[in-house]
Amino acid sequence: MQSPLRILRKSQGHTLSQVAAVIEIDPANLSRIERGQQIASLEVAEKLVDFYSGLINELQIFYPQRYPNFTTTESDSTAETVPEKKVIQ
Repeated sequence: MQSPLRILRKSQGHTLSQVAAVIEIDPANLSRIERGQQIASLEVAEKLVDFYSGLINELQIFYPQRYPNFTTTESDSTAETVPEKKVIQ
């Protein structure tokens, strides 16, 4: 099962390195958070929510196993909409 955080990142076409640079953490830490091997701090979770413009919330970051059906497509009735990709420079 992929975490909601990883699904969202991939759906927007971002790399681990790009997201990690914007939220100012090590890419390896972000990878471990996405895989459920490390728990994000509240500060990191808030930065991720801000980065993704609220398309994911802190609960989905802290407890990804509770959201096995998370999707970013509109083909699912429980889907969340995904705005245009943010430009990362």
